[in-house]
Order: sequence, then C-alpha cells, then structure tokens
Amino acid sequence: MVWIGNAAVHGKFATVFAKLLLPTQDTKGVADMGVHAFIVPIRDLKTDKTLPGIEINDCGHKVGLNGVDNGALRFRSVRIPRDNLLNRFGDVSRDGKYTSSLPSINKRFAATLGELVGGRVGLGYSSVGVLKIAVTIAIRYSLLRQQFGPPKQPEVSILDYQSHQHKLMPMLASTYAFHFATLHLVEKYSEMKKSHDEQLVGDVHALSAGLKAYVTSFTAKSLSICREACGGHGYAAVNRFGSLRNDHDIFQTFEGDNTVLLQQVAGDLLKQYQQKFQGGTFAVTWNYLRESMNAYLSQPNPVTSRWESEDHLRDPKFQLDAFRYRTSRLLQSAAMRLRKHSKTLGSFGAWNRCLNHLLTLAESHIESVILEKFIEAIKSCPDASARAALKLACDLYALDRIWNDIGTYRNAIHKLTEYLSFQVRNIARELVDAFDLPDHVTRAPIGMQSTVEAYSQYTHSSSSCPTEWCRSYRKVLMASLSSSDGKALIPADQSRQRTIIGGARTLRGENALLPLDRSVGCKMQFCSHPLRASTYDSFLSHAYSLSKVEEWLPAIMQNSSTKSLPLSSLSSFDAVARGFLDEDDRDDVERCQMMTFVTFCGGSTQMLTV
Repeated sequence: MVWIGNAAVHGKFATVFAKLLLPTQDTKGVADMGVHAFIVPIRDLKTDKTLPGIEINDCGHKVGLNGVDNGALRFRSVRIPRDNLLNRFGDVSRDGKYTSSLPSINKRFAATLGELVGGRVGLGYSSVGVLKIAVTIAIRYSLLRQQFGPPKQPEVSILDYQSHQHKLMPMLASTYAFHFATLHLVEKYSEMKKSHDEQLVGDVHALSAGLKAYVTSFTAKSLSICREACGGHGYAAVNRFGSLRNDHDIFQTFEGDNTVLLQQVAGDLLKQYQQKFQGGTFAVTWNYLRESMNAYLSQPNPVTSRWESEDHLRDPKFQLDAFRYRTSRLLQSAAMRLRKHSKTLGSFGAWNRCLNHLLTLAESHIESVILEKFIEAIKSCPDASARAALKLACDLYALDRIWNDIGTYRNAIHKLTEYLSFQVRNIARELVDAFDLPDHVTRAPIGMQSTVEAYSQYTHSSSSCPTEWCRSYRKVLMASLSSSDGKALIPADQSRQRTIIGGARTLRGENALLPLDRSVGCKMQFCSHPLRASTYDSFLSHAYSLSKVEEWLPAIMQNSSTKSLPLSSLSSFDAVARGFLDEDDRDDVERCQMMTFVTFCGGSTQMLTV
C-alpha cells in the first residue's frame, strides 16, 4: 500500500481493508466473507519502532502538502487479535461463527465504502474553498490593476477588458454553482449518516464521486488561469497561486483518481438505465432521468427547437431541459454502443472502446445536478437583490457550459455569454466579498480586502528587491571562490574573452581543457538571475542548461580516468565570468537571486542551490 497518510513517521495504527476468510464447516476450505476493515498496529507505542512483519517506506518530498508524511506499508505474516475487526457490519464470534445484519457481500461492501464517502465529500467542499480563494485574489487584483484606456482619459481596470471577463467571470459563476452543489452533498451525507438508508448510501456514494472528480479537475485548471490573469504578480510566491496549485493538485488523485471516479458515475448511470427498462426505481439523484427517458428522448433538441431570444436562453426550465436532454442522449447512445461492441469485443473491450463517451456522460450528469442545485438555491434565497445577482451567475454558468458542450445555436449563446460576463463583472467585487474570506485566509498582498493599501505596501516593500541580501551573500560567494593563497579564483578579464575558472588558474580558448584534479578540487558556478536590459540579452544567450550537467556529470564521476573536460560544451562560463569580472556588470551580479554550485572535491560531487 502506497501513499498512506501519516504512515512514514508518526502513525501508530493503520485501518486495513482486507478480505475476511473463515474456515468452512468441513474445515477443508475457506469461505470469503468479503472486504472488512481491521485495526493493525504498525509501531510500538513507546519506542516508535516498526513492529515485526511491518515494512514502512517514506514516499519522500512531494510537490505539495508536505505537512503530511506519506508512506508505503507492506505486511508480512502479521497477526492481530479478533477484537481488531471493525464489526459494525459483520462480526466473528469466539467459536469462529460469522454474523451480519447485511445479507450479502455486495451490501456489506457498499456499507463499508459508505464510511469512506466522507473523504470525497470533504475533498469536493475543500476544493471549492481553494477555488474561492484563487478567484477572489484574481478578481481583486484585476479590479485594482489598470492598463491603457481611451486617448486622454484615465487607464481602465483590466477586468473591464472583455478577454479578462471571459477568463474570470464564468469561473466566478461556476464557483457559486459548485458551492451550492457541494453544500447539497454535505447535507445528503449528514442525512445518510443518520438514516443508513441503503438507497441513499448508494446515491451519496455516486454523487460524491462525481462531484469530487468534476470540481477538483475544474479547480486545478482554474488555478492556472487565475495565475495568468494576475500577470507577473501571480507568479510571486507571496501571492499564493503556486502553493495553492501544488497543494491542491493531488486532490485529483487521492480518495479516488478522477478518471476512475467518473467511470464509476457512468457505470451507475447505465445501471439506472437498465433498471428503467426492467421496471426498477431510480435513485434520488437520477430522478430526472425517469421523465427524461420518457419525455426528452421523444422530443426535439430544446436548444434547436426554440427561439434564440434572451428570455428563452435565460429561462431556468430551458437550461435544465438542455442539460438533461444532453445527458439522456449520451446515456442512450452509450448503452447502444456498449451493446454493439460487446458482441465482438467482450464487456471489457466494449467499455474501453466507449470510455471517452462514458466520461463525457458522467460529466454531463454532474453538470445537470450542479445546475439543478444552483436553481433550487436561487429559488430559496429570501433577499431579492442577492437572488438577482445569483440569477446572473447561474445564467452565465448554464450558458457557458452549453456554449462549451453543445454546438447548436452557438452564435446566440456566445453573444449572450459575453453580455452576461459584462453584467457579472459589475458585481464581481461584491460576489467575491460575499465569500467572506478574511485576509488571514487569502494571505495574498494583491488580493486583500483593503486592496489598494496592501498592494502599495507590497510593491514598495524591501522584500521584493532583496539587493542588500544579495550584497551580503555575494561576499560569502566571493570568499568561497578564493584560493588557498587568498587570491580570487576569478581574475579580471578586460578583453571579455572566454574565461573559465579551473583549480587555481585561468584557461582560455575554445579547445582548452578544464582540469579535474580531485585532490585539489575544482569549483564551477552557474547562475540564473534577472539582469538590467543592458546585459540581460547577452547573458540569456549563454544561459547554462542544467541538462548539460546531467549529460557529462555521470561520466565524470563514474570514469575515474577522466582528468579533463572539453570546454566547448561550457560556453556559458564566459557569461558567468563576465558577470563577475566586468566593472560595468558588477551591480547586476549583486542582484542575483539564484545560484547553483557544482563542486568536485575529493572524488565527491555536491550541488547547492540557493
């Protein structure tokens, strides 16, 4: 088992899901009672040492969420007492008899999985929280940032540009849609925990899988768009897009890979479709399919069969009809394709042949549920002004999804989508402020509630121009590059010819060799930093690629007979030398923000990145 949270360092126990095998009555075989949950100790409570039969490996440093120590577990002949069985859905007596309130393995498995649904519910809701933070930062910055404008008039906010509205306004509308959908899921989950209704368990399990997959994928894409919408400031670590993106990225994988979860949703839809023709009942979330199978499939496409007027396109019934019609058509065509291909490819081959179709079906169904819950939330909103603002966002969400997914009547929908983006822009500040995110949560200077003051302080703070830090650090660098006799290893080269530093002497020329005398040591420096325009272009043309290091470094370290290195592949050294040696460029070097040193010393290699 890999990527187990809290396993690498701190965890003392693990909840392990495994098959429960019991001896048969004749004791000659075993009976499979299905998957159950067991509590397994993995570390000594006093010494923290790994227990016998337990192997634990640290998964190492991750892209994000490094506050959690993920590890891999392996069990070898581990024994636990009978009492360590979590026996809510099944138990084993002292004499080895099995009892359960649930009659079948499948029902016990479904009930057991129901206990894991909370993780997906929490992930979907948390992902919406991340999206709220990103959208808030991006919109507040876009309202503040001004660029260009009509002749002899003040510059305008970049959010007044249609291209910027098209990036952010549908995203803002989707954020509200996801908020109400995930809130509905949380309420259903709470109801499920109280009632333990079997049908509700299945419904919540499928809905949590679909919403988790859809929302986390949308948020992951939106984080990059929000970062780009903030330009260079969006790339600053202090404005959090990098950390948000890194920490959130894994949401698409843990608690179920998103692609796999969408397949589960598609499978449940097909199961409901089959039950429809066998006289069965639909689960709660799929109630609309009961009427859609009878009505929508016998009617023309609602998008093409009605007028293009704004009132029609903004009618909630039309929007729901369009979403549900699409899901119903996709469901029917998927069932027909699977039936056709299963005759020649078998069930697995048919599923794989139709996989993209099935993923689209699952996403379409989740979008229908999201829109339905958004419309319900608007109807129940008691405040008229808030209801009008939410209606704007809902219309934009619905038509944006239709525009992206249904090709018919594109001109009318696209035109209205642009108009709605403009309208939502006018209340964008109020909409993001309504998220009620305090500054200690956003923690981005460009996205604070007091945006102007925070932005001014941020742009004029000393932390954005660490010149003094670089000056101090340069002294340390130069000291480390000095020879034993106290003379700098980088002599002045007024002719600006190629200068390579090796050992305690300077070599010149294209065909010169760099000595690799490990007993003495050889230090080489590579740097990547912003320079003034006067030297930036020349330095950029010689920027050193660390992939070059990867090419020749292994050969040097593995072949002890290697005593020299051709300089033809190290053409950037002249730029590095120029940066340190020339008086005109010395100030630029003092602005260096990152340096990487590769040092050969005593046969070992060390790399330090600052």
